[in-house]
Amino acid sequence: MSTTARWSLIIGIGVAATLAFSFFAALTANDRKTLAFIVFAIVMAPACIGSAWALFPSDNDKAPAYPEDTVETEWSRKAGFGAFTDLITAMGIALIAHNVFGAPELPLVMFTALGLADFGIRYWAVSRDRTPHSRSDEI
Repeated sequence: MSTTARWSLIIGIGVAATLAFSFFAALTANDRKTLAFIVFAIVMAPACIGSAWALFPSDNDKAPAYPEDTVETEWSRKAGFGAFTDLITAMGIALIAHNVFGAPELPLVMFTALGLADFGIRYWAVSRDRTPHSRSDEI
């Protein structure tokens, strides 16, 4: 499908959905039905057109030939390995503390949250280290 045809279809469906929702809103309004129709159409148009856009993806956006070789995959892999190591270490320390000192057991939810937060922080740190900076950042 050509780009023009795709966008015509997207806008057509989005406008039709906007008009349908606005007409329903005007029917259910107690007074000032015209104002309700206009305001609802203005508010709903971006959401309806955006929803229609999500239904018809572009043919130009193709996946990379080797998705496992992308920079984001490398960042994710490094962050995952580091977070897993940290999580295993934290679980070992918690187990030793529980067996030796009688510390309370930590629930699985806490370790899951620790792992997710650790992965997110590591991913952010790795991506910041690997992102090329422009000359304006150096000044």
